[in-house]
Amino acid sequence: MHPSEGRAIPLAHEQGLSAQDPQRSDQNFGVNSEAEGFVKFDRQIKALDKSLQGFINAMRPIGSSDDLISSASSLRTRLVDLHSGFRRNAARLFPELERLDAIKEMPWRGAHPLSRHRANPSPDAVMTPTILGNLLNNCAQELIWLLQLLNEFPEFTDDVMNTSSLNFYDDLRYWASCLLDYGVVKNPVSIVGLPQDEQYRPINRHINHLPGEMGDYLTELNAALIMFVDVGVPAIRTAQDRATTRLQNLSTVATFLSAVTGATLQYSYA
Repeated sequence: MHPSEGRAIPLAHEQGLSAQDPQRSDQNFGVNSEAEGFVKFDRQIKALDKSLQGFINAMRPIGSSDDLISSASSLRTRLVDLHSGFRRNAARLFPELERLDAIKEMPWRGAHPLSRHRANPSPDAVMTPTILGNLLNNCAQELIWLLQLLNEFPEFTDDVMNTSSLNFYDDLRYWASCLLDYGVVKNPVSIVGLPQDEQYRPINRHINHLPGEMGDYLTELNAALIMFVDVGVPAIRTAQDRATTRLQNLSTVATFLSAVTGATLQYSYA
C-alpha cells in the first residue's frame, strides 16, 4: 500500500503495553480512541524489538555473523530513536499519555532497551519534520544494511523478509523525503503572535498519521524475523556444519595422501 493511501492510526506512547500482554484493554486507562492507536503502535514496535533481540541471540553461534549482529543492534537503536520521536509528538496531542506512562512505565524500568537506551529528550522539545525525517532515514539505512548482510549468506533464501524489508525501506525513504521537503518550505515559528505549541499543532497531527502506516510493516517484519529464527538460522547452521565436516574430511584425506606420497618416495630412494 502506498503511503499516500494510508490509514490515520496514530502512534503509541513510549511505555505502553508490553509485547507479552496484548490482551489488556486500553480503554481501562481512560484514553480516547486516537490515543488507543498509540498503544497499538507501541506494542508493535516493542514486539519487533524483542524479535530483533531473539534474532541477535540466534545468530551468535553462526560463523561470520559479527557484522550482522552489529547491524541488528544498530537497527534496534534506530527504532528506539524513532519510537521516542513519535511519542514526543503524540504527547503534545494527547496529554493523557503522560498519565499512561506513569501507570505502565514501572514493568519496563531498567529492564527493556526501549526504556534503558532511549534518547530521553526534553519533554519540551518539539518534534519537527526535519528531525523526524532524519530519524526515518537513519532507520531506513540500518534496515537495508541488515538485509544486505543477510543476503551475503548463501543459505539465506527468505523471500518474505526480503520483500517486507525492501517495501518498508522504500516507504521509510518516501516518508522521510516528504517530511524533509516540508521542513524546508514550512516554518511555523514565523507565524507572529501565535504560541509555539499552536504553531506546530498542524504538523504534529500530520506526523501523527505515520505510525499507523508503519504498523503493518512492523508486524510483517516481526513475523518474518520469528520465522527466520525458527527455520532459517537452523538451516544456515546445518549448512555451515556440513561445510566444516567436508573441509575436515578433505584435510584428513590430504594428510593421508601426503603420508603415502612420503613413504613411496622413501622406498623409491631406498
